[in-house]
Amino acid sequence: MSTIDQAVQQSTIPTIPKQYLPQSANQKFGLMRLATIGDQADLEKLFKEVSLGNIRPGVVRSAIEMSQAATNGNADLENGGNFCFVTEEITDAGRAVVGSARLQMGLHGDWRPVSRSIQFNGKTVIQRYLEFTIDEKKEVEFAGNVVLKDHHRAGHGRLNTGGRMLYFALFRNLIEQISGPIDGLYANILTEERIDGFELFNELVKGLVGGMSYDLVDHLRFQYRMSSESPIYRSLLQGLKIPMHLIRTELGVICNASKPAKALLEKHGFEEAERFDALDGGRYMELSSEKFDLTFQYRKYRARYESADNFFSRKSRLYTVATCERSMSEFLAARIPIIFDGTDVVLPKSVFSHLEIQRDERLAIIA
Repeated sequence: MSTIDQAVQQSTIPTIPKQYLPQSANQKFGLMRLATIGDQADLEKLFKEVSLGNIRPGVVRSAIEMSQAATNGNADLENGGNFCFVTEEITDAGRAVVGSARLQMGLHGDWRPVSRSIQFNGKTVIQRYLEFTIDEKKEVEFAGNVVLKDHHRAGHGRLNTGGRMLYFALFRNLIEQISGPIDGLYANILTEERIDGFELFNELVKGLVGGMSYDLVDHLRFQYRMSSESPIYRSLLQGLKIPMHLIRTELGVICNASKPAKALLEKHGFEEAERFDALDGGRYMELSSEKFDLTFQYRKYRARYESADNFFSRKSRLYTVATCERSMSEFLAARIPIIFDGTDVVLPKSVFSHLEIQRDERLAIIA
């Protein structure tokens, strides 16, 4: 039996005792955990509804299997890999998958504006062009942060970002033991609403790939992410230079729908970079490992609970919390109301029980 098969067999979705569910719909909250094979159908449905056509059924299962193998210490992340998360909404009616996100490593490239000076008829002329560059740095991408439209504004996107920041912070040493030193983090922020494709793809890339659709090319890019010989990057785009005056697409203008995600990444130290996604032209935001070490801070508190009546009679605030004394595969994060009490943090009993928090267990917390 392969190590991936063993990892799949070892992974299960924890059950929620009914008495531990929130006592009313007003107490619903988001929970983030590692995906399992049992989530495959829900994820395929999710990606279809949010128009992520590049994530096809076979790739969904492969991504989950790679994630499970990595979290169980059975994967070689030298050339790439991913950690695949699902976001659930917990209410008194049960639980439902409403979102997903990934931490992803592997070969990646991007468009970068470049300027150079040349002499022409005795004058200095500045030439500007867009060049495709394969980045040899080892970076972790904050990829695939999606939430069903009907569940926007419920804090799930914030949970996906904060939860992944905590996951990276808590398990970075373990990840680097099998991947090697990580140079930084980056995320792709979409610069336009998606309807029938992306202008930059249609303008620069589609003709190079024989007219293939955006979804198919993105599927191939994802499929070959762990290969050092990606046909999309190595064969078609590497070293390509396009004069800027020939490009009609306006680069780097963040669309309204992406502004909340951008603001949240900036809160955690990410900055805009002059790098643009190879296919959709989305602006990259990046955070070096050195700056991450200096700026990203979380605190640990011992958790205890109060009854719903007592808890909700007091003032509480929403925070992103995560288990920090468990293994990589047992990681859970939630966006929940909490109350600070000295070195302790108080949770509603239903949430405390759902997270299966043990006596004197500590939680990592960020705003």
